[in-house]
Amino acid sequence: VVELMRERRRVSEEVLAPHSHRSWIMATDGGVDVPKSAGVGLLLPSLNSSTIIDKASVNCGARPCSYRTESRALLLALERLIIPRIRHRRKTLLVVTDGQSFLAALNKGPLSQTDWTEDQIWQRLLTLTCAGWSVHLQFCYGHCGVNANELADRYATQTMQTGNYTEHGIKPIWQTDLLACFTAQLINKWRSTVRQDTHRC
Repeated sequence: VVELMRERRRVSEEVLAPHSHRSWIMATDGGVDVPKSAGVGLLLPSLNSSTIIDKASVNCGARPCSYRTESRALLLALERLIIPRIRHRRKTLLVVTDGQSFLAALNKGPLSQTDWTEDQIWQRLLTLTCAGWSVHLQFCYGHCGVNANELADRYATQTMQTGNYTEHGIKPIWQTDLLACFTAQLINKWRSTVRQDTHRC
């Protein structure tokens, strides 16, 4: 396990290194610890800095999937941490996230998005691009010691524990999360009716 973590860190730092020159480093993360959740974003001066320039966090509700918290985290971070700086003379941004499936969905492009959150993320990315920004989204492995990701992960955990979100209110539940919740409850109810003292050969 230690060897795997070491290798994941090495690979992550290797893919992040070519982008370390970018003016802004933004780390996003989503946390779920039912019934608590958080989508967070941190703005950092560099990949290895422990200094936090700015931060944002939102409560994603009691029943979110990790995909939802990751996507909410990026949308919030773009809206609160980057768009207000759109006129800044330094216009290069590196986004560090451990949300692999979420990045894969975004990678389909702006015209292929079927979800409101992903569509809104693409709108923000296009707005930045039209304003002369260069934005690079980079996956890195989580929980392996990559500084930017570790800071975001700690902030998500701390936010869930304290309940101190920068954004007021709770984001509405996604239909897919609601269906998953109902399905899980129905399966559990069905399992409780199945006799445990019999079996088939």
